[in-house]
Amino acid sequence: MKIGIVSRVVIWLIVFVECVIIFYLSAALVNKYISLSESRKNVAVLHKEQYVLGRTSIFPHFYEPEIDITLNDHPDWLGYNASYSINRDSLNERMEYSIEKPDGVFRVVMLGDSFTYGLLVNTYENYTELLEDKLSGLQCAPRVGFEVINLGVPAYDVGFSAERFRLRGQKYNPDLVVWFFNPFTLEINADRRAELENKFQQLFDESNIWGSAPGQEVTYEPARMAWIESMKEMSREDRIALQAKYFDEFLQEYHGSLVIVANQWETWSKQAQAVIENSLAGRPQTWVYTSLPDLSETDGLLKDKHPNVSGHQQIAAGIFSFLNDNNVLGCE
Repeated sequence: MKIGIVSRVVIWLIVFVECVIIFYLSAALVNKYISLSESRKNVAVLHKEQYVLGRTSIFPHFYEPEIDITLNDHPDWLGYNASYSINRDSLNERMEYSIEKPDGVFRVVMLGDSFTYGLLVNTYENYTELLEDKLSGLQCAPRVGFEVINLGVPAYDVGFSAERFRLRGQKYNPDLVVWFFNPFTLEINADRRAELENKFQQLFDESNIWGSAPGQEVTYEPARMAWIESMKEMSREDRIALQAKYFDEFLQEYHGSLVIVANQWETWSKQAQAVIENSLAGRPQTWVYTSLPDLSETDGLLKDKHPNVSGHQQIAAGIFSFLNDNNVLGCE
């Protein structure tokens, strides 16, 4: 009898120790994600209730904003409410745009990620709207007006931006496409990252979904963890090669005027720079703008490293000057 009791006690002790080990291993795994240096990259927020999957997309996890709705972002650290006005074509815009281009209007379609979307600033404050305002005050015969149509969506890579153009942008028959690239645009895999972020969101609630990083920065934890995990699954070379493929496919379908805005060009990897230079070599009516101000040095960034209102003003002013200086708009 005493031997049986001792045996049961030993078994329960073993089970208890195993549970403790499993608990600490799980905690260590989460802490590992939280501590990695890649977390200091700027990563965009994807609130699931604000985005819908693209049912006609070639990508399993392609997403777009919900149509005809006003969305709001107001994390505690931001200090204000950012409001996005999403029109009937799922674009973060102040207005609707007709499919048929008005006579004499020069139409610009903007592609990009959260910088172009205008994450954490009001719709009317993002750089695409400010650029449209600047162009509208320009005397540019034979143009009678300008429209700037914003197709940007947070956390998009090259493949998702090209898909967004195919699904939403090309029907507007743009005279010019302006595509905003960040240093990491060619180095991520948005489809896999979106899948992982949906999984990691289950680990957090509103009380702990925002974390902190060195230098007074803040991070959206599900996005940061998805970023890290997706980066580990493929080498940088393979990720860039995949995005280069998407970029070349876009160029095979779109033959119009194109401006690439290469943010912080000097920080890009040599392989990523080579994709832009080689893919665009000899292409007519194509420009690469590499001289945007460094927003980290001009008080143009929020704590999560997205542009603040001043940052969007600086981007709009830079692009506007570049278009004028290079006569991209074709003014007489």
